[in-house]
Amino acid sequence: MNLSAPPQPLQDAFAWLAAEPDGDPLRELVPMRRHLQAVAGAEIPEAQRRVCLRAFRPRLARTDAAVAPLLLDVMLPLPLRIRNVARAMGEIHDLATRCLHGVSQDPTITTTSRNALRDDAMQVLTHTHRQQMIALLTLAPPPAELWDYALAAFRRAGGLDNPDAHDRLGHMLALMAAQPEGLTPRELNFLAEVLRPFGHGVTLQAEPPAEGEEWLWINPQTGQPPMAGSRLPAPDGQPVLYFNCQRLAEQIGTYVDFLAHGTPPEALKLPREAALPDYLNVLRRAVGHWRNPRRRQFVRRGQTSRGQVCVRLGELWRMLQGGSVDPGSVSDWMVLNESPSGLAMMHLGGDIGGLIAGSAVGFRPGLNDPWSICLVRWARSDNPAHIELGVELIAPTATAVRLVPTAAGAEPIPALLLPPIQRLGLPEALLLARTTEAFKEFTLLTEQGGQLRLSACAVGEPRHQTSSVEVFDFRRITQPE
Repeated sequence: MNLSAPPQPLQDAFAWLAAEPDGDPLRELVPMRRHLQAVAGAEIPEAQRRVCLRAFRPRLARTDAAVAPLLLDVMLPLPLRIRNVARAMGEIHDLATRCLHGVSQDPTITTTSRNALRDDAMQVLTHTHRQQMIALLTLAPPPAELWDYALAAFRRAGGLDNPDAHDRLGHMLALMAAQPEGLTPRELNFLAEVLRPFGHGVTLQAEPPAEGEEWLWINPQTGQPPMAGSRLPAPDGQPVLYFNCQRLAEQIGTYVDFLAHGTPPEALKLPREAALPDYLNVLRRAVGHWRNPRRRQFVRRGQTSRGQVCVRLGELWRMLQGGSVDPGSVSDWMVLNESPSGLAMMHLGGDIGGLIAGSAVGFRPGLNDPWSICLVRWARSDNPAHIELGVELIAPTATAVRLVPTAAGAEPIPALLLPPIQRLGLPEALLLARTTEAFKEFTLLTEQGGQLRLSACAVGEPRHQTSSVEVFDFRRITQPE
């Protein structure tokens, strides 16, 4: 082919790259995707395709940096504009990944090009990591071939013999092992930033681990995400990559201890928000998952029943207080499976605006059934019409109450009183929206039979803490008056 006359797709791409960038990087999403699609689909020598892809890197990074902040406050249902922006950015990274993967398969590549191939493989790991983050931040399933490309790039980059490749793949695997579906987008982005220099803390090996050790595994031949060996053993006779995050848990666990005792995050080279309670809790939860990969405690039973969900804590409180049901605040769901600890559900209809991981919701199977109190443990949505939730049942019923912190001028705070669960040895507890005001004692206000009853109480151990709500045990100092 005459190199002085590149194929038209290359000419168009280089002409666009040579032009002055748009003042708004988001407006470059559409033309960038169009040019990459043309370059990916054209019959172009792989050497020229590689040159073109490298020329795209600065513009792609600029647009990616503009998209990232838009994904930090995502709630369900995902706004159409945000969904379209995220999808376009994900497709751009996917196109770059596929092109670079194609370069590596070119049989004409010579030995003198091996360093360039390794650089391309590292770029694929960068692109697949960004695809992973976009999918996780928008509660969407990752692209079907993401792990295929990531693991193939890891091997081409040198695999276990390349510390940089180890770090990048370790970073991706550590995020998955931390159960990211239970984090809000801001919490997930924070954890990804913390983990950036700690990918080496993930132990990778090709050999099966010793009996009884806590390892996870991923199979390059299936493209499925990582799986804990405690939940499903790795298949025999296949090129499985095993990993665990025990060293990472020790490293980050040490940082958590320092932060909890007042060490400034800057002294540990951590993001500034690491000292805030919510983000410190994120690190604690991640360390817990790395140390003890989640086991399935109960058998899930398939279901096709229906139920109702109230996603607004304030409205749920009002209904539990005896108020009439606002049809606009209740949505319809189909129960997909259930266990003693929770439910998986699919949205059928009704408003669910503001739904995020960690929020409290009410669930009832029928109109005359009491509201059970649940915490959203994961959420996913591959399109606007399909939303699934996994919720943990934390109380079969609740009572709407108020509490007044023991402080001058304190205002009453709406809360849900959760009954004791004797079979689990759990005392009564309170659920309320997260507040920045810490208090140790309070007066509990309960209305019964038209009478207001007061109890002096002391805060006990925290039971659940998310970015949306907190649940804590408490002790009654005086009986209701």
